[in-house]
Amino acid sequence: MDKDGIWWTRKSWINAERRLLRYATWSNISLFWYSLCSVFASVLLLGEEQVVVISKVFICFSVFIFCASLFTSLGRYTDRAMKFKRGYIELQKLYLEVKDKTKLSNDDAARYGQVLDSCENFTWVDFLNAKVEARNNTKDYSSLTLKVGKRDFFLYYLLKLFNFLAITLVLVAPAIIIYISI
Repeated sequence: MDKDGIWWTRKSWINAERRLLRYATWSNISLFWYSLCSVFASVLLLGEEQVVVISKVFICFSVFIFCASLFTSLGRYTDRAMKFKRGYIELQKLYLEVKDKTKLSNDDAARYGQVLDSCENFTWVDFLNAKVEARNNTKDYSSLTLKVGKRDFFLYYLLKLFNFLAITLVLVAPAIIIYISI
């Protein structure tokens, strides 16, 4: 273990916190949007003769909203993000203490291990984001201890595109279902 590992772990945990908070925000927005669309469709179809299939579609849609709300609450995104935040603040303190040392002491390594045990670890996406963002925000690329390759940039921007398309699909899907059903 070296001080660069502490720095990269901290950067990855910052990205993990940001990812989890983004999940929390988008899950709340999408649940609100789906519930609003469900109410809108119910009011729109109120009093009209309906094909049996449409009634079944909206019952399934309501069950889907209920299951999605249970699933998102089980994710505990905000709680997990707060653990990452506490962890990367501790890692920052540790890094400031050891950044001028040539070698970490046993106490420093033990403290690093305790911080790592305080919450779950980051994902490869968080590490990829940390690498690419560090590269994009650095003028002197030689100061980075990890090099970012073309594959990293490709995956980074591909994931950004995928996230955009997924959010778009989640937000447009209820409107498409309502449009087809009417």
